[in-house]
Amino acid sequence: MKKVERLNWITDQFGQEFVLPFKVCSSWREIESAVWDFEKKSVSWGMRTDTPHNSSIYPTLPFVLHGSLESVRDVWDRFAKSLIYIICHNITRYRCNAVVLRLDDEHVFFEFNPVDKHLSQRNMYDQISNLRYLSVGPVRRLFLQQEYRYPFRPLGPVYCRDDHLIQDLRFHKIYDLMMRHPCVNEITFSVRSPDGKIVIW
Repeated sequence: MKKVERLNWITDQFGQEFVLPFKVCSSWREIESAVWDFEKKSVSWGMRTDTPHNSSIYPTLPFVLHGSLESVRDVWDRFAKSLIYIICHNITRYRCNAVVLRLDDEHVFFEFNPVDKHLSQRNMYDQISNLRYLSVGPVRRLFLQQEYRYPFRPLGPVYCRDDHLIQDLRFHKIYDLMMRHPCVNEITFSVRSPDGKIVIW
């Protein structure tokens, strides 16, 4: 799914609260206008890009985490109208970045990085040793690993949705989304610090 398409899908599926404000641009004038609009509001911003017709693997596309007009202009000078430009609010500090996977109708598995608080979500795997793992269900349980045998990562302890740690990480909100949307099997997201806002990517 292309990035703009996905942003609209997230909004329709989960709600506007899980998407950072963004503007889609196809010309330098539109980019400049979007940047100035965000800067007038004194909010930090960044830039994502996509191809107009066929999706491309994300590492090949330019990406500006913390924006400046000069850095965006450099990308525009190199790619011009061959790309779509998404100017959006960004996150400067993370409580964590995470991926959640459905295990069954009541349990989900979280893989998350709570250590590298300045890395973007796409970089959460840069330091594998900083990843943490846990599962969430309606009640606290043990030995979930033996039941599911998740092939890539340890499932970690099984926490109740209402446990303090889960609430503090804001994972209870993602758990609730997964329970309300049984057709969704995976969500990639970030939790912003210090306010705990969840952003789904």
